Amino acid sequence: MNTFGIAATAYDSSPSPFSAALTLAILVLLVVTRIRGRPLRRKRVVILPLVLMALGLAATLPPALKGHLYAVDYAVIAGDALLSVALGGIRGYTVILYRRDNVTWYRYGPLTVLLWVLSIVLRIVLAVVATQLGATSVITGNSLMFWLGTTLLTQNILLLTRSSTTYVSSSP
Repeated sequence: MNTFGIAATAYDSSPSPFSAALTLAILVLLVVTRIRGRPLRRKRVVILPLVLMALGLAATLPPALKGHLYAVDYAVIAGDALLSVALGGIRGYTVILYRRDNVTWYRYGPLTVLLWVLSIVLRIVLAVVATQLGATSVITGNSLMFWLGTTLLTQNILLLTRSSTTYVSSSP
């Protein structure tokens, strides 16, 4: 059985609490490690979001393709994408860039952490409203990893762009 088949079997009905807990654990680990600061390595900041997006697609696509999606589902997908890209873009401008040992480092400041909290709250609100409007659980819950990967990739692309085009301070 391929990855998509395994994901489809695991997510046939509603999203599991394990999936939500795993996504939250990854997010907490990301925030904590980035508050401390990390060297900015191009491959590293792109690969993790792409892996998260692939896992999210593996969990979402097979069950979505097996079932019937309604107009509200497509609206939720569009809203989720817009929310993920917008908040990732805003956060990308709040991450602190600095030099240490002739290497560019980055770290999250209080505003970046606050924006992550806002991202989570808005994602929960979107899921609740979507559920009330009749969106399928595959769309409202299974896409958590994809949402995390998308917003993180957007943030990191802006971070890489800023690191190559702007002045990087010598202290955090």
